Amino acid sequence: MDTQAICDLFTQDLNAALGEDAATRNIAVALTLHQRGTIEAQLSARQNGRDVTYPSIAVDVSDRALQSDDITRLAKAAAQVLNDPAAATAAHDKDA
Repeated sequence: MDTQAICDLFTQDLNAALGEDAATRNIAVALTLHQRGTIEAQLSARQNGRDVTYPSIAVDVSDRALQSDDITRLAKAAAQVLNDPAAATAAHDKDA
């Protein structure tokens, strides 16, 4: 799977898990593919005029090649963090 396909699938799965387009919530995502078989998502958003950064979320698949269901799992985990700011992995306000 090439990097564009990974990004497209992640965006599609994130939007499905959120129930809306992430762009309408001013959400930005940076995906990093590590050589050891980990894909990591760093989420940030602009909320009420403030930049908010969320904890990194990663899926480790070091024992095999990255597959589409791994991307889906990462997107669902990202949506869970975005939808539940009161959780232990709540957003950290950069301006605080």
